[in-house]
Amino acid sequence: MLKQALMACAVLGLAACAQPAQHTYVHDAVSSRLYLYQQPSDGSAVLDVVRANGLFGGGCATELKIDGRIVAQFQQGERASFHLAPGSHRLEARHFGTCKAGSTSLTAELDAGRHPTLAIGSHGESLDWLPAGQS
Repeated sequence: MLKQALMACAVLGLAACAQPAQHTYVHDAVSSRLYLYQQPSDGSAVLDVVRANGLFGGGCATELKIDGRIVAQFQQGERASFHLAPGSHRLEARHFGTCKAGSTSLTAELDAGRHPTLAIGSHGESLDWLPAGQS
């Protein structure tokens, strides 16, 4: 009986790891952890960022850098918008806390009047663009 219970826990644990990142049930990030690019301006490009919810990764925070400057720290299920000058920007997510530290980055070309959404994985380990209208 104990062996069966342990096997069931192992299967459930592995199944949870295979779950896709979820971008439902997100809420606005806490304003005290949003440091830069929060004021809209004429002609600015708006970058929406959402950190996914997941079964694991709740003890990890993710620091977002834009062009080498720390702009925010995200917990799971948080979103925020950043108002940037149009053009090329280097985006980097660095996760820390109870999960293994690491970072990932990409370069984005942002246009005025557009609102692309950048998704940070639930563990803070990935950066991906979400299709328009999904956040």
